[in-house]
Amino acid sequence: MIFHVLNGDALTPQFKKTTIEGNIIVMREALVDGDVSQENPEEFYQVRAHHHGSTEEDYRIKVVEELAVLMNAPNHSNINLWFEFDLFCQVNLWFVLSIIKKTSIQKKVTLVYPIHIKKGDDQFWKGFGSADAQDLILCYENRILLSEQELQRGSELWNAYQNNNFDKLLLLAEEETSAFPNLKEVVAAHMERFPIDGSKGKPEMIIEALLKKGVTDFQLMFKEFSKKAGIYGFGDTQVKRLLN
Repeated sequence: MIFHVLNGDALTPQFKKTTIEGNIIVMREALVDGDVSQENPEEFYQVRAHHHGSTEEDYRIKVVEELAVLMNAPNHSNINLWFEFDLFCQVNLWFVLSIIKKTSIQKKVTLVYPIHIKKGDDQFWKGFGSADAQDLILCYENRILLSEQELQRGSELWNAYQNNNFDKLLLLAEEETSAFPNLKEVVAAHMERFPIDGSKGKPEMIIEALLKKGVTDFQLMFKEFSKKAGIYGFGDTQVKRLLN
């Protein structure tokens, strides 16, 4: 069977306009934000439901049951992971790779990145946001086949992130590959959120600077923050939390 794991509902309408065949699984999480330290899956999902202000039942339907399809994929499945380059997406990707690594089935796993946008373009960190059907087909045709080593690396990245092991993250980021092409930059951005001297993180400092400039309208705030810190991939929920 063919599966496509899409990082969020926003990509689904665009994806359905393509001729690409397969079953859709939507990853509806924002693991870049909030507590992710629980090792027990049930406790993990309870904490995440509470973080999102959702009932456990609603969270289970929207998140857990989607991931269960992936965990229960049949033998010899083709699993295509549609994720972007920013920290938000990469953390979600690491988590999904850790789930896939735990399955015992034989599977073919590929990464589909938004390669229709080149690095340096002001839309680079926005990923699939501006892609049309032909762009998505191009990205799919250039998908990256993951080796067992890369699957293991993705799982280790999640473990290091989950446990706030910055030393391990740095070690894993030393070598960039086609599967993790911006890893050094993304890990550095994550570490800038939590300076070792206990000072304010870079995202908070950007918000503070915008407020000092008199930017108080949230839509303008979000737009300016995204321009300056697109690498984080934060949505409006994350930026509102920074403001609060």
